[in-house]
Amino acid sequence: MPASAEVQTPPLDEQPPPQQFVEPVPQDEVKVSIRNLNFFYGQTHALLDVSMGIPNKAVTAIVGPSGCGKSTLLRVLNRIYGLYPGQRAEGEVLLDGQNILDRKVHLPWLRSRVGMVFQQSTPFPMSTFDNVAFGVRLYENLRKPELAARVEESLRSAALWEEVKDKLDRSALSLSGGQQQRLCVARSMAVRPEVLLLDEPASALDPISTAKLEDTIVSLKREVAIVIVTHNLQQAARVSDRTAFMFLGRLIEYGTTERVFNNPRTARAADYVTGRFG
Repeated sequence: MPASAEVQTPPLDEQPPPQQFVEPVPQDEVKVSIRNLNFFYGQTHALLDVSMGIPNKAVTAIVGPSGCGKSTLLRVLNRIYGLYPGQRAEGEVLLDGQNILDRKVHLPWLRSRVGMVFQQSTPFPMSTFDNVAFGVRLYENLRKPELAARVEESLRSAALWEEVKDKLDRSALSLSGGQQQRLCVARSMAVRPEVLLLDEPASALDPISTAKLEDTIVSLKREVAIVIVTHNLQQAARVSDRTAFMFLGRLIEYGTTERVFNNPRTARAADYVTGRFG
């Protein structure tokens, strides 16, 4: 090639899409900062160099095919993986600047700040009132009127108060599936967390219960940062402000939900949100 010849760069619309595209969250909006996170189940490397910011008072959805690492990432955020031997995380997860992966972090303190609701509702075999009050009694010493007010506040935040206010002394196991799941949300909110993790919270619910839960999620983001794992792309589009797409343990794309769904920058994310695989 002659020395004077120039290498022509193809127009942007002709360049191949990037392998990864992660939009940064403005620093003043970040509640949780994940930096170079790797996670291992024994010798199995399940999360590979995940870095992203999770904004405060917003809903972040994590989507992707089964086995991509969505729930694993969620469970790192309150270190619930520590209940199981042979599992470990490397890197940093900063909650308001504090690395929660540091061994010096007091786990009960962490889990009071980072609540979690699981795929299957997990009401305790006790009254509805005692379910919601359970964590409050562990962490605080409230008088009865204050405790009752906290329970009502939490049930209202989960859009459940009007349905159970006349039967607070009845077993929570008598509630419907959708009510039980919102009860679990209320129980988590009762200790006033700063982050709420939701792992496929509507997967076992009927459409009416799912709609009520989604309304609850949208309402709660005024108070806390919410991270939801879901297989339901329509649900992610309805409730989230930002969406992360994962594939084979890697974060492939992350940005505003509107942009990720309408203008994905990576080929894998485009294939996923348009239904070509997954």
